[in-house]
Amino acid sequence: MSDRTKQATMSRLIDLVNYIQCNEKVTAETLANQFSISESTVYRDLRELNAVGVPVFFSSSGLCIPSVHSSLPNYSIDESMLIYMGLTMLYAKGMLDHDQLQDLRARLFPSAGESDKINIFDSAKHSQAPVTNPVDAHIMSLLNNAVLDKQRVRMTYRSRSNANPGVRELSPYTLVFRKESWYVIGYCHRRREIRTFKASRIEKIEYAQDAFHVDEEFDADEYMMYRWYIMGGDPELVIVRFSGDAAPLILEKKVVHGSVWREDDYVYMQTLVSNLEEFSWWVMQYGEMAEVMQPRQLRKMLAKRCAKMAATYAKTIFERGRRVKK
Repeated sequence: MSDRTKQATMSRLIDLVNYIQCNEKVTAETLANQFSISESTVYRDLRELNAVGVPVFFSSSGLCIPSVHSSLPNYSIDESMLIYMGLTMLYAKGMLDHDQLQDLRARLFPSAGESDKINIFDSAKHSQAPVTNPVDAHIMSLLNNAVLDKQRVRMTYRSRSNANPGVRELSPYTLVFRKESWYVIGYCHRRREIRTFKASRIEKIEYAQDAFHVDEEFDADEYMMYRWYIMGGDPELVIVRFSGDAAPLILEKKVVHGSVWREDDYVYMQTLVSNLEEFSWWVMQYGEMAEVMQPRQLRKMLAKRCAKMAATYAKTIFERGRRVKK
């Protein structure tokens, strides 16, 4: 991407942020018409805003930037993005290295939370996985309008645990972007509770006849508060000890609901997490360099999983040993 294209993209993102902040009932269609771009480009722009740490939600009030987001005290969001644009230009010219750019981005957008975010102008170079399940623009448009108009929807949904799609009726409360994917949160009439659905797993969708009222006690920020990525549950205190090459990496992380500190040769991270299984997958990427200190339930979960992995890979070692002997 050329410097001119980068600048045009960032300028449009800044304009998008300003428009969302200054207007009500903003939808993807509204932005597409306002900036003469396609709705697909709008959703790509929203993804890029999330990538640099500006979370965009979609609720009954339209697209909004939640109050939990804040840039540096002396800068507004659009000013921070202008600064970030300049930094990416310096990076492209070799005047900043990647680690310096990421550190400065984290300071400009401190509320980005778990730092799996990417440099929007350099994702391919650093081998960040692409979005493998993009959502059909028609589905996203209908979801946006259903949230805005408080209209119940009927959808054919393929769940993670069942390959056979099922029909659900949903009162969609809000749309959120997490871990490179869009999710719709709302009241599931089949389960009779508030649930989260991955938008890319929706195969078909249509309006149902009934309108709905959002539960007065529902708050999107509170609902997502202690989720490591997207899965929910009761928050639990987690403490993990890191060593080796993982320790300095953890020191760079911004933990929203916890803290990170160094003690002797180790780095400790303490945080509140609402789903231990989801958190366990994140911990496992650090292998033997990460040890869960508490809770015991999480230690047992990881111990069982590691034992199964050891048994699986032991077969490979055994087979290799037999070949060597021959």
